[in-house]
Amino acid sequence: MYDSGPKDWVRFLCGTGELPATGADCTKAGGPIDPSDLNGPSIAIGALAGVQTITRTVTSVATKKQSYVVSVQEPAGVDISVSPARFTIEPGKKKTFKVTIKRVSAAFDEYTYGAVTWSDGKHAVRAPLAVRPVAVASPVEVTGVGVSGTSTLPVTAGYTGTLNASVTGLVPSAVSTGNLKNPSGQSFPTTNPAATDHTAKFTVDVPTGTKLGRFSTFDADYADGTDLDVFVYRAGTATLVGSSTGGTAEEQVDLVNPAAASYDVYVDLYSIGGGAASLDAKLNNWALGSASAGNATVTPASQPVTIAVPTSVNVNWTGLEAGKRWLGRVVFSDGGTAGAATLVRINS
Repeated sequence: MYDSGPKDWVRFLCGTGELPATGADCTKAGGPIDPSDLNGPSIAIGALAGVQTITRTVTSVATKKQSYVVSVQEPAGVDISVSPARFTIEPGKKKTFKVTIKRVSAAFDEYTYGAVTWSDGKHAVRAPLAVRPVAVASPVEVTGVGVSGTSTLPVTAGYTGTLNASVTGLVPSAVSTGNLKNPSGQSFPTTNPAATDHTAKFTVDVPTGTKLGRFSTFDADYADGTDLDVFVYRAGTATLVGSSTGGTAEEQVDLVNPAAASYDVYVDLYSIGGGAASLDAKLNNWALGSASAGNATVTPASQPVTIAVPTSVNVNWTGLEAGKRWLGRVVFSDGGTAGAATLVRINS
């Protein structure tokens, strides 16, 4: 049996970003863990940068001592080693083993599958394994503040060679405003979207060459207790392409490599905080392309890297207009087709 309790799951959620890593819940539970290290009966690595070792602990539920031997079904293009390869376990006792997973020839950015199975000759305990090798493991997004500054991005290459880094943006959000009142406290009618006194409709043009279209609202713009939802449609249709319906006013819809077109964005007022009768809903939107705006750099722009050895780059920004929200992207490359990217959002 693979044991995991409430604290383990909290630490898992802290590691996935579902809970803030520095928040009280994560601190009390013992801090974030790599999601791959949750002690569960399966093994999944969503971003294997060359080599990674994960740990599992099993508990015997048998009534007598048993000896187990491991067998491995290796995913295509991946080497797997397990230590120890055999163990003897007493009833109610625990044993810990480590699984080292190394990419050899598996394609980047594609999942490949296998299994680790423990057998005592009568029983077989199988742990499915799913691995997605990546050329570069980097944060999905980092944030910063100020009209100028620096943020350090940890990166790990899944190869030995040269890591190139460049930046696109930073671009400020365009802000559309609509006054809303009389929140309904009911779900938005997604199959029949319409502007009402509690729903604002904004039509946004996304230009050719956009790599990321983002539509956001922010808690910081509203009184506590305000709840907004955001819905994005192809303009003039009821074709929903994205939505964000959390329990606060902090909402975000991302369109990756969107079609160059017009989009209808509805901001729905579910509830209003602070005892106000109405509020001005502010929709922030960005259309991030592949060009640099000249206000950000990455250092070093090129560096030698070794497979699975962590390194870092600095993203530096300067000359931003105060009081705006900015978006950019650091793009990593091996000089060929493989790479990754980290979004950078700055509040100036």
